[in-house]
Amino acid sequence: MNCSKNRLNYQLLLSVFLSLLIGCSGGEDTQNNALTSINAGPDRTTRPGEEVTLSASASPSGGTFSWTQLKGDTLESFPAASESVTFTMPPTVSKPSLFSFKIVYKTSSGTVEDIVEITVEDEALTPIAKIAPGTPNTAPYSPSTLLKLDGTNSYDQNPLGTIKTYLWSQVSGQKTLNFRTALDASNVTLIVPLGSSDQSYQVKLIVTNDKGLSAETVFEFTAQGSSIPVIAHAGDTLTKPEFSKVTLDGSGSQSLNGTLNCTWQQVSGPTATITNANQCQTEFTAPDVSGTESAVFSLLVEDGQANSDTASVTHQLIPFDFGKVQDTGILSCFDVDSTEPCTSEAVKEQDAKSGRDSVASLLFKTGTGTGGFDFTKLDINGDEVPDTATIYSCIRDNVSGLIWEVKLPATDTPPNSAIRSGINRYSWNLADVPNNGGKGVAADARSTCPSATDCSITQYVLDVNATTLCGGNNWRVPTLEELQSIINYDLMPSGKVIDPAFFPNVPTLDPTVGNLFYWTQYTSADGGGVESAWVLDFVTGNDNTQPKSSLAYVRLVRTNS
Repeated sequence: MNCSKNRLNYQLLLSVFLSLLIGCSGGEDTQNNALTSINAGPDRTTRPGEEVTLSASASPSGGTFSWTQLKGDTLESFPAASESVTFTMPPTVSKPSLFSFKIVYKTSSGTVEDIVEITVEDEALTPIAKIAPGTPNTAPYSPSTLLKLDGTNSYDQNPLGTIKTYLWSQVSGQKTLNFRTALDASNVTLIVPLGSSDQSYQVKLIVTNDKGLSAETVFEFTAQGSSIPVIAHAGDTLTKPEFSKVTLDGSGSQSLNGTLNCTWQQVSGPTATITNANQCQTEFTAPDVSGTESAVFSLLVEDGQANSDTASVTHQLIPFDFGKVQDTGILSCFDVDSTEPCTSEAVKEQDAKSGRDSVASLLFKTGTGTGGFDFTKLDINGDEVPDTATIYSCIRDNVSGLIWEVKLPATDTPPNSAIRSGINRYSWNLADVPNNGGKGVAADARSTCPSATDCSITQYVLDVNATTLCGGNNWRVPTLEELQSIINYDLMPSGKVIDPAFFPNVPTLDPTVGNLFYWTQYTSADGGGVESAWVLDFVTGNDNTQPKSSLAYVRLVRTNS
């Protein structure tokens, strides 16, 4: 009996041992069969473009293998039905990139599986720094030559790596080098120093790759000696828009004794005022130009010992594109509760700091007007009259080219008022302007206007065109944008945002109404749908919508053709 008992114990221990062995293989027995196992091998790390072999070990033999890819960029070798599979990692991957693979093994005893992961990482290698002379590319270099050094041939030894930063500096030399370009760019330009004898200079370039590793190299060049006592350098030609600050840069000038006395003067071109003509580096404000114009400046450099040299530079001045509409008229800058100088850093991106109004004092105007506005007064025939004229019939906007009617004073009330009296009001009805199907309604004749036909904006247009006001018969109702273009928001404290110096006879505000609405030709799909149209309030400058059957003022406009 003891032998039988020992035999049972032995079988139990053997069963436990086999179970532990299967568990250590790394495989999963999906059928709870202790006789089938699979191991996909250890996880590992590799590099892009390297060949990898996955090899599974399984028992018992004679089963079938099936590899599938779970994660990572798709590889052509998968799926695979073999014990081992060989493939090449992609040449470029996200860094680091994880690839995951599953092996399934089937036998008559059951099915098991295992997973292996491969991490692909770039190898961190030190970059290589290289400097090549650009122009000129022959040595020795003459004084005041603009020498360009090129660092773009620097590279990372890892094919997938990149150079992230460049940093140039002077290592040695008798004089401090005058670098003319940024020291953190791939290329740098410097002025070859002036000396009485040949002098050696060294420039260093440090490059850093995307792994934060750096390398450096040094370029040595010889500045040729010269007996010339002074060399003037007036800087490079610039192309700048009107009203911008333009730098006059004579800092590249040199003298053997180190003394530089500079004097700038304008030779030709639109007149500009130089900020300080006796500084080697100074500036001027580009004047108003009608097209591209050249401004030429000369530089006289003296060394204080009766030695001198001259140079010149030509700057191209181009018009600034302000668009074809006037500005807002706002000439002041504000903080929370008070005005602030527009030069203050505390105020940013305000109307008075941009656009035509910001350079109003520099504008060349055909006519006159506050801020950036430029208006010319016209008589009943359309001829120009002096800016000081008090009798005129139309206003030409010299920015947009539009011509606006000027209202007549209210000497009597409708229907006894003049046809162009500022107090006449009209309903909206325009049949020849797309209006989403809502033609509008004509107000009764001789109700709020003197017309014997009706008091609608269509009839008013016909009546004014019949008079050929200011030499034209193409008068029309303005668009919302056109009407906004003559609004001067700087006048809001006065109670009206239209300048009475050019647009007189605006009606007095009725406090019970609270607005001075003027019609535009735009119908409204905003709330009011086809039965309303856009208006502009001459009290606030705000746009709004009104039923087309209601009454509002109108100011006609036309083009000059």
